[in-house]
Amino acid sequence: MEIEAFKTPFRTPLDTENRWVKLEKLVPWDFVEEVYLRSLGRKKEGQRALPSRFVFGSILIQEKLGLTDRETVDTIRENPYLQWFLGLQEFQIKPPLDHSQLCRFRKRFPAQAIAEINERILLAARKSDRDDESSSSDDGGSVNEGQLIVDATATPADITFPTDLKLLNKGRELLEKMVDVLHAEREPGSTKPRTYRKKARKAFLSLQKTRRPGSRKLRKAMRKQLGYVRRDLGHVDALLDEVGFGVLDLDLYRKLLVIREVYRQQQEMYDERKRTIPHRIVSISQPHVRPIKRNKAGAVWEFGAKVSIGLSSGLAMIHRIEWDNFNESLDLI
Repeated sequence: MEIEAFKTPFRTPLDTENRWVKLEKLVPWDFVEEVYLRSLGRKKEGQRALPSRFVFGSILIQEKLGLTDRETVDTIRENPYLQWFLGLQEFQIKPPLDHSQLCRFRKRFPAQAIAEINERILLAARKSDRDDESSSSDDGGSVNEGQLIVDATATPADITFPTDLKLLNKGRELLEKMVDVLHAEREPGSTKPRTYRKKARKAFLSLQKTRRPGSRKLRKAMRKQLGYVRRDLGHVDALLDEVGFGVLDLDLYRKLLVIREVYRQQQEMYDERKRTIPHRIVSISQPHVRPIKRNKAGAVWEFGAKVSIGLSSGLAMIHRIEWDNFNESLDLI
């Protein structure tokens, strides 16, 4: 529907040069429809699906404006341009969607599909700019124009700032939880393994409350926590042999595997007195996150994915993203 046909309670017609009107012409709605239909499957039962433009448009509005789910709904309710962008026929005061729907909307478009849609939008924008300006020389050949800026940055993950002691303490607490779960499945009257959880937590908090612990105190605390984790891992292994692996849910079992690797890495660094190790784990809940060295004034390390971004003609495009550190200077070779 053209912007002029959108019905509003206002006397002044909507501006055809509005940024959302321009963006609507760049979005590959046909491709969006294909991706959306693939996510729906072939089920003929259930409630009728919402239009793909409404679903993807809601996600695009939220990401472009950097809003929360609730703020996105309020912004759409207040803005006639956004309601037209979503494909509505006329302006309405009532919210056209509930904030809880946005979570399901995002599941309809995986990361790979979003990347391809974004690339098509950028190509359409670049083609539009070239149509407005002449991009050929007098002899009809193409000319070089503009510049390409390539840079890399880290995208911080939502994790607490990791320290070796925090990581071991978190692993110890999870192992104690596993001991409780596994022991509950044993025969009545069985003796529960001793974990020393109170002493272990007291030792951890004692160092955490120290303003500037020396290297000796820190190393002593690490030795204690490594001992507690090693002891708990032994208890968990013995209980698993007794009651079976099926007692632990998938989340706890995955974390058990991560804790084993964390313990191996921390024990190796402790024994060899080194501070780094390849593929170092900094979060038990997100073991894929890696430390990225940035050498900034505020923080030497950042924790998250590293992305390489190219900027050309005012359009930015991510052409490489990895969790491990990489040398971005080799991207254009």
